[in-house]
Order: sequence, then structure tokens, then C-alpha cells
Amino acid sequence: MAHFFNTSIKGGIFLIFTKLKNLEQLTTSEQTLVDYILANPNFILKNDPTTISEEAFVSVSTIYRLLNKLNFNGLNDLKVQLARGLNSYKDMSDPIDINYPIIEEDTHYQLMRNLRSVYTETLTDTFNLNSPVLLSQLERVLTNAQTIEIFTSSANIYLAKNFQFQMQEIGRNVLVPIDEYMQRLTAANSTPDHLAIVISFGGRGAIVQEILGNRKIVWKEG
Repeated sequence: MAHFFNTSIKGGIFLIFTKLKNLEQLTTSEQTLVDYILANPNFILKNDPTTISEEAFVSVSTIYRLLNKLNFNGLNDLKVQLARGLNSYKDMSDPIDINYPIIEEDTHYQLMRNLRSVYTETLTDTFNLNSPVLLSQLERVLTNAQTIEIFTSSANIYLAKNFQFQMQEIGRNVLVPIDEYMQRLTAANSTPDHLAIVISFGGRGAIVQEILGNRKIVWKEG
């Protein structure tokens, strides 16, 4: 079975605001709490669960359910991540829709400014999602893997193929199955000396959950 290296749970500073925005399958009260945290991060930093629950109009148990979904041991873990991500979040004083950064009514100046914002946010998120410890762990698993398998779709295939080319230049074996049948077949034939990399947009895509759920793909938390 191949090892899948999960970089989003431990190791490195996850940009907490991005993580909160991407949470799925929340109850109504949990979504209310998420919206409140995003709107009032400084209040969260300064107060206890009881005070937060009263101000956000949710129960204390809702707070702890959300903390559990965020893989935090308690409110202090959330506060640490909020403090670390707050400066980056504040820099986005004029947020744009990352999926549609340019609209027909934009002037040429707005177009340039929005593209700058997209690239700046991308660099900020990339920096916050990584750490020296995480990069060292990634280096180790990439080096030890006999075969690297990349599962992705759409435009990300071109990125994966470029990575495949660069790795093959230094003698590393990289597989990039393109159609769904070949992706399923590759996952089914994975062995313990393989490393699986899944590239997706927020875990979306019909094949993503099937690949991750394959009994031969083992999550390895870094």
C-alpha cells in the first residue's frame, strides 16, 4: 500500500482563516460560529468559551464540536493559530473572489490590482502552509519512495506532468495517471514503497475521495 503524506493536519502553520472558510458539513450553529470567528478574531483571542458562546449566540458544546472538527485539543490551540494568521488575514483589506478575480466591468487598473492580490494571497498562503520541519519531512518521504504517484485532474495535470519531467531528469520514477480508470488501477496496484500525492481544490472531485478511501492508500500525518 502506498503512503499518502497529509500536510494539512500537523506540521507547519495552516492559515486558519482559509481552513475555516473551507470547512464542510457544518451544522447551522457551527457555521454561525465560524462566521463569528472570521468577523471577530480579536474577540476570540481575548475571551473564554462561555463569553464567546454568549456573544456568538451558540452553545459552549458547539464551540468544542468545531474545535474537534479543526483537529484542535482546545480553545487555546485555536487562539494560537488565530494569532499567527491574523496579520496575513488583515493584509487582505480588499478581498476579492479568488475564483473570479476579474469581471467584465473592471477597469485595466482594477484588473492589474486584482491579479496582484491573487498572486500575493497565493504566496502568503503557501508560506503559511509550510515550515522547515514540514519541508524536511517531505524531503524524507520523497527520497525514500521508490515510485511517486500523482492523482489529480483538469489543469493540475499539466503541473503534475511538469513535476514528473523534472523528477525523471534526476532519475526518479513518477506516475501521473490521467483518466479515472488508470487512476483507480494505479491506486489499486500501489505498494508500501510508493508515495501518493493527491492534488485537488479543497478535496473536491469525484475521484479524490475514492482514491483517498482506497485500502492501499494509507494516510501518514506529518
